Amino acid sequence: NTVSFYAFAMSGSSFDNGTMTGGTMSNQGHNIGNHYNTSTGIFTAPIAGRYLTGCGVLVQSGSGRLEGHIAKNNSTTVVNFNGTGTTYDGPTATAIVQLAANDTLRVKRQSGNAYDSNHGQHYFFAHLIG
Repeated sequence: NTVSFYAFAMSGSSFDNGTMTGGTMSNQGHNIGNHYNTSTGIFTAPIAGRYLTGCGVLVQSGSGRLEGHIAKNNSTTVVNFNGTGTTYDGPTATAIVQLAANDTLRVKRQSGNAYDSNHGQHYFFAHLIG
């Protein structure tokens, strides 16, 4: 089993200036090795390697531009995303990142608002590719 997770329907109304958390693993979601923490929204790499990672966020209507990024170790930007702020705009981000064992990844929203989790459109994933 390759280290991998896919969390969708992430929770935390509006995700104001912080890490997106939660996510369900039922149905199409998964958390192989349990290295993604739904309480904190943080993935911790168990081994060094290259990981494919990505996310998608649904913009709340009329809230202005939505900006954020996937952060490595809560400080280094891996990839940015931004949306126009129009109703149901859905910015996404995808990257391949080199991680050492115990490095972390998280989705951080910097400005604008995301819809609450009842829309089920927010997702975050990482998969060890080598």
